[in-house]
Amino acid sequence: MASLTLGAFFVAAIIPFVVGGCGALIKDLFIKDEAGETKRAALGEALRVFLQGSILLLAFTYLMTAWGLDPFAGAEAGPAERFARAVLQVGDAILLGWTIWRAVRLVLDHYAMSDAGGAVNEDGMGAPGSRLATALPVLRGFLFSAIVTISAMIALSALGVDIGPLLAGAGVLGLAVGFGAQTLVKDVITGLFYLAEDAFRKGEYIQTSAGKGVVEKISLRSVQLRHHNGPVHTIPFGSMGNITNHSRDWVRVKFQIRVPFSTDLELLRKTIKKVGQELQADPEVGPLFLEPVKSQGAISTDDSGFVTSVKFMSRPGQQFMIRREAYARIQKAFEKAGIEFASRRVTVDSEESGGPVEGAAALVTGNQ
Repeated sequence: MASLTLGAFFVAAIIPFVVGGCGALIKDLFIKDEAGETKRAALGEALRVFLQGSILLLAFTYLMTAWGLDPFAGAEAGPAERFARAVLQVGDAILLGWTIWRAVRLVLDHYAMSDAGGAVNEDGMGAPGSRLATALPVLRGFLFSAIVTISAMIALSALGVDIGPLLAGAGVLGLAVGFGAQTLVKDVITGLFYLAEDAFRKGEYIQTSAGKGVVEKISLRSVQLRHHNGPVHTIPFGSMGNITNHSRDWVRVKFQIRVPFSTDLELLRKTIKKVGQELQADPEVGPLFLEPVKSQGAISTDDSGFVTSVKFMSRPGQQFMIRREAYARIQKAFEKAGIEFASRRVTVDSEESGGPVEGAAALVTGNQ
């Protein structure tokens, strides 16, 4: 008995060093070079948690035995031994659930970071993430709830609690909550359909009936949108309504340029075509184009001259930067080619003695 007591004190003294050393060894062998080796890192993390937990449970078993309590005693076990056995079984359930969760979480976090959309740019548009990165937060929340629930049920069963009535009661409670919280159920089901139909992804800029912005966070019930001016909208799925996705596949941009009636439209077309070729040859801007900048000719007229249209196609989120660059280069190209921009003017005819100009000035002065 004295040797067991001495051994118990020795185990209690060295157990922190054994647990720490085991964790450090596993981390050095498996987790140190986790970049690009997610499966190996997840296996190492699960092994580290499992070994450390197992050492603690074995130490607990040894200490209980040293103090005269047999956790594995049969029907003749006393209250203290039954309590030690229950603690050991609860520890097994917690260890198993925690090991699985740590491994699953490491894998999910890796894919969430590698597939996540980029930061919001200066124009308020985000870089779209993958469909996997969008669904991962919802999947992580579901798996965490499932692991916690199953581990809790196993632990309660180990403590001698009959979990059958608990499961039946949970079903009745869930049914009651379903009837009483119809809006919540609507939000969850609608969100699942949105994700299944791939209506939007994390990092995309969308417009809904309740607000617009870049998708920043997705939960089981709602989505958070970052408006391009900064505010964050938290919108339940059931209130989103129709969704317009501005970040999917491609975007076509058209803008108008007004020129005087005396402008040679063929020269204008060639000048804009040359600007489009220069933009496509640019190593920074060129890869962003799906269709080059080109003129559609005169589409209408007004009092100041011809209204011409220019268009291009690009990847979503890059159109604003391309349009700014196109404006700057078109201005320089027009100046070089001798093409002027038309300015809006108002012509006023007057029969007063002062003549047209003086009469118009008098009318403006009188209106003021």
